[in-house]
Amino acid sequence: MRRIAPALRFSTAAFFVCAALPALCPLAQSAEQDFAAASDPAPNNIPPDRMNPESKNISDRLLRKDTQVSARLPLDKPDQCPEDLLNHILWRATKGSRTPYPDWAVKAEEDD
Repeated sequence: MRRIAPALRFSTAAFFVCAALPALCPLAQSAEQDFAAASDPAPNNIPPDRMNPESKNISDRLLRKDTQVSARLPLDKPDQCPEDLLNHILWRATKGSRTPYPDWAVKAEEDD
């Protein structure tokens, strides 16, 4: 059975009462607080000039090669970049070059 969030169980009339008199609807107040907390941006702890280091400053040989290859990929046009190559680059950038790319993610052949 699919569960419905408590906030979605309000009737239309109850919604308008909550909008007009929010003190009568503690559930609506808590939902507002939850949404407000979820939309608060996280602070940026990385200075903008250090997010993408120069490729010559990357010590891992494979990651250094990936930065050079990705700089030449046609990312400004949709569907022009080789999907498997980009997926491998993103995997290594996220997981590190020592974590093997999962077998299930390897494509048998390239899509048209």
